[in-house]
Amino acid sequence: MISPQTLLAWVDALGWTLLHFLWQGAALGVLYAALRPFCRDVASRYRLGMALLVAMLFSPILTLAYLASLFKLECTHARFHIRLFLYVVEELTHFQIGIAVHAGNGLRLRR
Repeated sequence: MISPQTLLAWVDALGWTLLHFLWQGAALGVLYAALRPFCRDVASRYRLGMALLVAMLFSPILTLAYLASLFKLECTHARFHIRLFLYVVEELTHFQIGIAVHAGNGLRLRR
């Protein structure tokens, strides 16, 4: 059973994650607007758009992982679900994500 303090800490982390995603999404949108004139053909605009959509997908995930490490959240179940999600994404896209899940340490970027 999850204690009320842990649940409140997760809700707090999720709230901050959503708040941070507002500026992260806006920054990625500005980046797209700045880089789009340099794309000469449709295929390059498509690749740029898809790359920034993937960045938008992973920015809240990485933010939540960072905030979870700051709040010292118990995340054994969440770690399993994130690991499963990343495995499925890597298998479907054949794209190495560059994130490793370490037991007890939350999410860390691979080096």
